[in-house]
Amino acid sequence: MDKEKYIGAIESFPKRKILVLGDYCIDRIWNVSKILPNPEAPVMRTVTYPSGITETLGAAGNVSRGLRALQAQTYVLGVIGMDEGSRNLLDLFLKDGINTEGMFSQNGRVTPIYQRLVSGKDLPYPIQTMQRLDLENDNLVEENVLSEIIGYLGRKIQKIDAIILADYQEGEAKGVVNEVLIRVLSQEAKEAGKILVGDSRERFHLLEGYTAITPNRKETDRTLESLNENINQNSYDDAKKLVERLGLKYALTKRDRDGLIISSSEESRTFPATTPENKVIEVCGAGDVVTEIFTLGLASGLNCFESAELANIGAGIAVQKSGVSVVSLEELLKAIN
Repeated sequence: MDKEKYIGAIESFPKRKILVLGDYCIDRIWNVSKILPNPEAPVMRTVTYPSGITETLGAAGNVSRGLRALQAQTYVLGVIGMDEGSRNLLDLFLKDGINTEGMFSQNGRVTPIYQRLVSGKDLPYPIQTMQRLDLENDNLVEENVLSEIIGYLGRKIQKIDAIILADYQEGEAKGVVNEVLIRVLSQEAKEAGKILVGDSRERFHLLEGYTAITPNRKETDRTLESLNENINQNSYDDAKKLVERLGLKYALTKRDRDGLIISSSEESRTFPATTPENKVIEVCGAGDVVTEIFTLGLASGLNCFESAELANIGAGIAVQKSGVSVVSLEELLKAIN
């Protein structure tokens, strides 16, 4: 490891301008303070207090939040509604210093809220999710709103260093990311010579021509199946197939306890996980940290292998925290030192 080179790249993160296009939501946590008998029905009565309710940026918002923790200049591009959740989302962006000029509103839509009822926050055993209740949209993003998004992208792309597509849609969810936007992003980034990194739940197979994609183990297998490729469990071969079939520069595959594999058309390398399993507290959010640091590494002049190694170090920091965590610039510098 060239420590001085890595430190120089990290210290340049505050100069980087990153645009995040994706599906934004609020993660709301209700921390249960006590459980009581319920006189009205044969179900438990859970009690919480205002101090036990927290709201944070979720889905693509967690990526933007993580970039700001690394002090990058962050721009968000997406759709909100006209509801209270949308106002709360904008307040959270403002609190983190995130530029929201690319958030377009649509009547009749809401900002999704993913609510979890959890217990164990003040107890010695791990936090347990007791129930989850999500508020989502049942209508599609309108064509005129998509046109506004594409127009903003065209105006902004020359002023930024990199784009992250954060596609968190699953099943029949009606978010902002569709096949048209996926293709427009690829074309615009290629014409402007910009770094474009894609992360997706179910549509990696559509991210043709991207600079890089960052699937986890399950997403890698699902993508190869969608491309009618055999899965031979050779991680190097699987990653290289993604590069070749999708016309990527790189594929960064997240392998859980086995660390990361970064592949180009010529070479693949493995970076083993840096945190022993007995010290892992929570893995939620670590994948976003990988995507954020890898993108910032490329934008700061590191090659794909150096960027992947730095991202792997960041993931090792993230998994030692509870909840959906972010990694700060200071924490990353400390780890390198």
